Amino acid sequence: MTLNYKETRAMVCMAIAMAQADGTVEENEVKAVMVDLKGFGKSDEEAVEIIKEAGEMTPAEAVSLISNLGIEEKKYVCAFLAVVMAVDGDIADEELKMWRLISQLCGLPNTTVNDAVELWKSYNS
Repeated sequence: MTLNYKETRAMVCMAIAMAQADGTVEENEVKAVMVDLKGFGKSDEEAVEIIKEAGEMTPAEAVSLISNLGIEEKKYVCAFLAVVMAVDGDIADEELKMWRLISQLCGLPNTTVNDAVELWKSYNS
């Protein structure tokens, strides 16, 4: 699955918003984002830059970019966000609400967290 640079930043922007929903960004959530970016072939320095730039992107811009993706890319974004949310083993109600809101606003597939995590595993096997 490939997303262009702006689309990747948008996905990370939404991951940041979701991770912040419970008031704390756990280290494992940041690591999950870093691992995925490295999976895109990004170096540590490039991944840090993408995360920084994603933090500067407005949520409205991120929603717009993700909304215009194809269905396969939207499935990927949905799965990525679910993994970031579930990585610490504790899904806060606020994170789940944010994931559902992002999914609705971006037109992501309507799925469960478990199904999205399983989909993520299939992308990375």
